[in-house]
Amino acid sequence: MNKPHRNKALTATINRLALRFEGTASDAGEITYRSAVVRVTTSATVADVVAELSQRRGPVYVAMTNREGVREALRAADGTKVGVMQPDGEIVRPAEE
Repeated sequence: MNKPHRNKALTATINRLALRFEGTASDAGEITYRSAVVRVTTSATVADVVAELSQRRGPVYVAMTNREGVREALRAADGTKVGVMQPDGEIVRPAEE
């Protein structure tokens, strides 16, 4: 797993979601809470992130840094177990286990 380039939007989204879910954020942009993992990403890397997350166990989500990217995340997650979140943590597509 590569460490993503951290821009302000990525860092802000990671911090917001870690606080909302009372989770732990990693350097790779993943937030772990309870038994779920959320990976924050941008439109540029969403397809690769979804492909990686779909291979992992348990509930996994991709969260976008902006609302405009959610439609692309939904397309990338179609046919996978990966759930999709808005930048504020609102689930727009539940993860499958």
